[in-house]
Formats: sequence, C-alpha cells, structure tokens
Amino acid sequence: MRQLSRLSGVSPSTVWKEISLLQKNGKLLTRWGHEIKIVKRGSHSPVSKSKVTRQPKWQLIRDRISNDFLNGHYRPGTPLPGIKELQLRYSVSYPTIIKVLDSLWSAGSIDRSGRHYQIARSNGCIRWRPKIVLISAGTPSGKPKITTEREREFYHYLSLEAAWAQVDLEHVFYEDWGAKPIFYTPLQQQTKLTDNDNVLGYILSSWHIRDYTKCLRWLSAFKKPVAVWIEKAFDDVRMMRSQRAYFNIGYSTIPGRRMGEHFLKLGHKEVAYLSPFHGSKWSQERCAGLFNIYKEMGKSYKIHPFTNSSASSEWDFQDLAQKGDVARQQELLFKTVSGSLHQCLRLRMDQFRYDSLRYIRDSLILKSMEEHVFRILENRSITAIAAANDLCALLVLDLLKSLRVEVPQRISLAGFDNTFDSLTNRLTSYSFNTHSLVRAMIRHITGDPFSPGAKQMQFFDGEVIERATTQVLK
Repeated sequence: MRQLSRLSGVSPSTVWKEISLLQKNGKLLTRWGHEIKIVKRGSHSPVSKSKVTRQPKWQLIRDRISNDFLNGHYRPGTPLPGIKELQLRYSVSYPTIIKVLDSLWSAGSIDRSGRHYQIARSNGCIRWRPKIVLISAGTPSGKPKITTEREREFYHYLSLEAAWAQVDLEHVFYEDWGAKPIFYTPLQQQTKLTDNDNVLGYILSSWHIRDYTKCLRWLSAFKKPVAVWIEKAFDDVRMMRSQRAYFNIGYSTIPGRRMGEHFLKLGHKEVAYLSPFHGSKWSQERCAGLFNIYKEMGKSYKIHPFTNSSASSEWDFQDLAQKGDVARQQELLFKTVSGSLHQCLRLRMDQFRYDSLRYIRDSLILKSMEEHVFRILENRSITAIAAANDLCALLVLDLLKSLRVEVPQRISLAGFDNTFDSLTNRLTSYSFNTHSLVRAMIRHITGDPFSPGAKQMQFFDGEVIERATTQVLK
C-alpha cells in the first residue's frame, strides 16, 4: 500500500479507498495482507499487467485530483489552488491541467468563475474511513489527563483536523507509573495495541508519561508512521527510524525572541524576565531568546533576569502545598463535608480538593516572586516584565494591583501560553501554534506527500497576542 502511495503521490488512505472501490466493482481480487491482483470483469482469474489498457495521462491526473477531493486535501466550497501551483503539484503541463479542470467542471466536481476554480459543495460520499490511534496518559476514570491550556488546545484541534481529514480517532491510554506499563481504553478496560488494516498510524503524546521510548518500541513492531508530541527538551529526544516524526512548540528560544521583538516594537529598552521555574529547560530557553534579541540591539538594551532555579514547574509547588499544615487541615474538612454529601456527588470533591490545593500552590509561587517584583519596581529603568508563563504573570498582576501599581502605565506585563485566564484578565501573552502542530501530525500519519520530512524535530512559530497589560512607551 505504501509503495502504491509513493508511486502515485497520494496518501495511503486514498489508495485503500480506490482499491476498495475497484474490488467492489469486480476489477480487483484482494487478499488483505497477502496480495492484490487485477482480474477480468466477471472473472476471478488473474491477468497480466500488459493486458490492462493504460489511461491517458490527463485522466490519471483527473483521478488523482478526484481522490484528493474524497481524501479531504481540498475542502468543499473552498478555492482550488492556482493553475501554476497545480502544475507543480501534479507534475503536468499547462494544456494537461486545463483539460483536467475542464473535465472536472463538466462532471460537476468543481465550479468555475473566469480563470478561478472552486471545489463543489458535494463531491460524493466517503465509502471507507481509516483511523488514527491516539496514545496518551489517562486518568483512573478513563479520561485524558489534561492539566494545561495547551493540552486542551491539542485535543480540541486534533478532533477538528481528524474530522476534516476524514479519519477516525481511537483513543488508547498508556500508564507507566505502576509496576508494569499498561494500555487501557476509555472504558477502563486493559487492552493491547492492534495493527488493523484501517489503522494509518499512531499519535503519541508524551505529556505525563514517564518514559515514552518504551511505548515507541512497541509501536515500532507495526512499521507504521508515528507522530510524537514532545514535552521534554530537544536534547532528551532519542531519534529512531525515519517513520517517526517529533513535534515541539514549547522548548525553543522562539517564544522568547518573539516576546523580545514585541517589547522592542513598543519601545522598551530594559525588560525584566521573571521566573520561579528556572530549573526547567523551557524557562531557560525563553530567557535566552529574550537575551539574544536584545543583544542584537546594542549595549543600551538590556534583559534583567530575576529567577529561582529550585523548581522546574508549578508541580514542584503543588508537592509543597500537599505537605503543608494548611493542606492537612483542609483534608480533614474534605472528609467531614464529603461524608454528608449524596454518594453521586462525592466525586466532585476531588475537583474541590484540587482547586483548594491550587490556591495554596499559587500562594507559594507568588511568595517566591514577591521579593523580585519589589526589586524590579525599585529599578525605574525597567519598563516591562516578561513572566515565565501566564500563571506567573497573572499572580504578579494581582500583586501589582494590591500595591496600586498601574499596569501598563507604570510597567508593562506579559506572559506565555495565551490561556483563557489571560484572555479574561486582558493579559498580553504568547500564543503557541498548537493548531499547526496538530495539522502537521495528521499530515505525517496520513502520508500527505507535501508534509515535511520525518527525520528531524519540527518546531512551530507562534505569535504575541497584545492586550491591555502592555503599551507603547511615550
């Protein structure tokens, strides 16, 4: 199947759909997993390839474009690429592509307005749907383990892109924190990974998985494409096999550089980088990105680091919150309250417990940054603060409000992650390009001939979303 895909320049799902259709019409005799033979109409005896009549090239190109319609490479109702781009994409001459477009227009597959073409609203029904297996960490209740805004975006865009590409998603959870790694379904049933004919490949989210390379070794036996979303830094990745592609948006200097460019555009010559999580690679790289972009401007432009290296993320502070006296007192309160609740409502106490611990955690994070904020305010040459992420930026915003420091009149403030809380608090933030990451993963799995190569890490550039906490210096 993959050899046919490479030779024809279309995805494996397109090849499979065509083979299913030809088999249904009696033109192919198939034995899945063994062979595919061309047969005479109404017969089951193989014939040689030399007896098969070759189609003209323009008809082959027309069939390829029609298959791309069915495979979802072109969305109904959207403009078709220009003629020159179509020539390059399908390696044909100008007269051939014009003949193909005229044929598609006559068949009603596309609409024409002058020299512009648009895909028709309806291009027939999909007879067969392949699937992609999504592997990620899960909760004991059989739900994806999601703790950040970026993970929510990932699952949201993944469902949208899979629907647009006309593939089904099968979710399997992977748990490797126990004595033995296991796979289980959303119904909390232990399962094994399968390699069915309709599985195009696998997407692996490494978030919350202790050692994702063990899972990759299981997947290597299937010899199908695997797209891995990396939570770790680039140095931690072990590149293995060309069918695997690694995707990363958080671990690079790009976010810091983009934030630095934004502050320079607003006229800020001296900026403070504030991070209580500087024990992490991602915090160090964001700081390095700011340093690099300001170093290029000369000596009068400076980045002032205010960092603590004892923690790598908010989870370090979460562990401290669970060990405190206040947390123990709250645990006694939870037991008292939960004992008086209806049984079906007791599960909500877990969320209540988590929210309460989160407030304690946030208080600890703010206390670790408080002294740094006072020192930043004492230095009148510093006109902006770039916090390590939105969580830190919003906590600093609360502190500045309590001190009656006007933002952004006295000092500008920005974060990273573009969370929903940053939107509601009108915080300037850096938006990671999760949508492009998901789209590239789907293209890698479906065998899109125009997808990037799979032998290196793929990074994605985001953008700074400006809101009310930053302004142009007068």
